[in-house]
Amino acid sequence: MYLLSQIIIYPVKGLAGISLQESTLCKTGFLYDRNWMLVDEKFQFISQRSHAKLALIRPTIIGSRIYLTYKQSSISFEVNEQIDRSFKVNVWEDLPIAFTVSHPINQWFSDILKQPVQLVKLKPETRFLSDKYSSILREVAFSDAFPFLLISEASLQFLNQKLETPVPMNRFRPNLVMSGGEPHDEDKFKQFSIGEISFVGAKPCARCVVTTINQETATQGKEPLKTLATYRAQNNAILFGMNVFSLNKNGTIRLGDPLVPLK
Repeated sequence: MYLLSQIIIYPVKGLAGISLQESTLCKTGFLYDRNWMLVDEKFQFISQRSHAKLALIRPTIIGSRIYLTYKQSSISFEVNEQIDRSFKVNVWEDLPIAFTVSHPINQWFSDILKQPVQLVKLKPETRFLSDKYSSILREVAFSDAFPFLLISEASLQFLNQKLETPVPMNRFRPNLVMSGGEPHDEDKFKQFSIGEISFVGAKPCARCVVTTINQETATQGKEPLKTLATYRAQNNAILFGMNVFSLNKNGTIRLGDPLVPLK
């Protein structure tokens, strides 16, 4: 039997995540998940791939306000806060439209990263899931490509048995973690439900150097990619976890909900 054991959202792309007891779905995925991201002066998105210290910036949501903390410094903003000026931003091959959140927020991040950056908020209905995976137009936020990433505890345990130093689940930045079953069972799920929500397994997730960044210290090594490459390499990619999207646009899931494979 599979059970939902963790729910994690990442309000700002690339920053630390927030573990939840339950979460509500919206059109783009989980409420507030990757609705914001940082861009440089060329409006190119910024992530831990180039700025590992983003892992050390920790968000908290209290009411309608998001608080950000880095070392001894903190700042906050309202979830609806934005400057009335929109522009295109670059997320891989997509060019969705976004708004700047505020000038004080921009300065705070720029001081931390030691370069000019802006925190931007996604404009609704300007970024969509690739039609390769869905014939119906489905909105996505600032995630790399899919609204959700599913990983099983068994898959991580199997990997950690091969490592000198085990790594925690946060190296892989999932949204959904399940207990039960065998390693990499998630690879087989074409369609499944969690509570009242139906999901589709789109494609295995190709992993990058972010998995080698310690999310508590922002230091970088070679593992776990080096070991994963020995048994999870396929078509020049290293696969771990399953990219999924939901067939629902609303609903709530909770820790302990059963995960039921449908296909």
